[in-house]
Amino acid sequence: MISLNELRNEIIERATTDAEFRQRLVADPRSLLGTEFGVQLPDEFELRIHEDTFELANVVLPPMGRLGDDELEAVVGGAGDHIVW
Repeated sequence: MISLNELRNEIIERATTDAEFRQRLVADPRSLLGTEFGVQLPDEFELRIHEDTFELANVVLPPMGRLGDDELEAVVGGAGDHIVW
């Protein structure tokens, strides 16, 4: 099974080199994760993709009481209900 960090790194790498992949990721990340990586997110989980520009940078703060690595791995496998990017 792919780790969360490996998944994130692959998504970022492909999104910086493949314009069509990036467009699909921004438009419908849930569908893309399912078709490209076999990752199914729970219906109640919302995933947002933000693009940095030369004039804008996004800072993502982890939730209070951040999930541990084991909990994050369970989510990547589809067994959990939270994910932290």
